[in-house]
Amino acid sequence: MNTPSDFILSLDYRAATGGNGGLFLRSSTTGPPWVTGLEVQITNEDRLPIHSTGSIYNRIPAEPTADERPNNWHHLEIAYKGDSLLVCVDGVTIVSEPDLTTTYPAITWPSDGVLGLQNEHSAANGSIEFRNIRLLSLD
Repeated sequence: MNTPSDFILSLDYRAATGGNGGLFLRSSTTGPPWVTGLEVQITNEDRLPIHSTGSIYNRIPAEPTADERPNNWHHLEIAYKGDSLLVCVDGVTIVSEPDLTTTYPAITWPSDGVLGLQNEHSAANGSIEFRNIRLLSLD
């Protein structure tokens, strides 16, 4: 299956205490995926909003901050169409950008690429679990 450029991604995740991972969107198959594309952060580590759950890692802060309680299942939905991006955690809108290129003109936003799940990479040795993953192409 080819990765759609425009999509709605819906899933449940559970992060253990100290969990730190995410979802890569429109990333290249070479190079760091959070640089070549975007990373929607998943964590329960104490972090600034630009590195909190639901944020676009190091680019767009989570506002408001999502429920980051460890060891609970949470629901995440991402709608990405053209330059419009919506991220919701447990039904709460965390990021809503109708036009990324207008709001953040200094950032190069990819128009296509692969999707990826990042399990965990923190020193705390937490884990991230995923279930009920659904991808709807809008292409």
